[in-house]
Amino acid sequence: MTQVARSPRPEPVLTPSDSPEYVATARMTWDEWLDWDYEGGLTEWLDKDRAGREPDIMFIATEHLDRKQSRFMEGAPDIIVEVISEDSVRRDRTIKLLEYQALGVPEYWLIDSRPGEQSAEFYVLTDGRYLPVEPVDGVFHSTVLAGFWLRTDWLWEDEPKALAAFREITAS
Repeated sequence: MTQVARSPRPEPVLTPSDSPEYVATARMTWDEWLDWDYEGGLTEWLDKDRAGREPDIMFIATEHLDRKQSRFMEGAPDIIVEVISEDSVRRDRTIKLLEYQALGVPEYWLIDSRPGEQSAEFYVLTDGRYLPVEPVDGVFHSTVLAGFWLRTDWLWEDEPKALAAFREITAS
């Protein structure tokens, strides 16, 4: 029996594409992407049926820690926070919003700190759809993380006072 030698797949390299995003020059399977040891920043894996997202911040409740696998989440985190950048506006506000809604992420927060665009949007999953929740008097109360709230003006402080904010939240 003759064996055919297979050449190894080329190592993925990020190069600029026609869009402001970077793309890998080599196609990757889901497992190859999970194994890829890329230390240059966040990466995401996409095909027509599946997405491997790497949110800016995510919260997983203790009772859902079984969803966290060694290399990915099997199911939805409880809160996802995306920080909007110049190249992620459409992706964060539309594409990821719909993906996280379909996945069943209970809360989705969008923080836009771009100059002149500062805003914080909060969405809560209700009957399978995200509904926007407006902060009351500049304060957003999480529906997922009991007792957690934040003042949206804290997000825009030049010198955040994290310890003072923590004390204020835990005192209430």
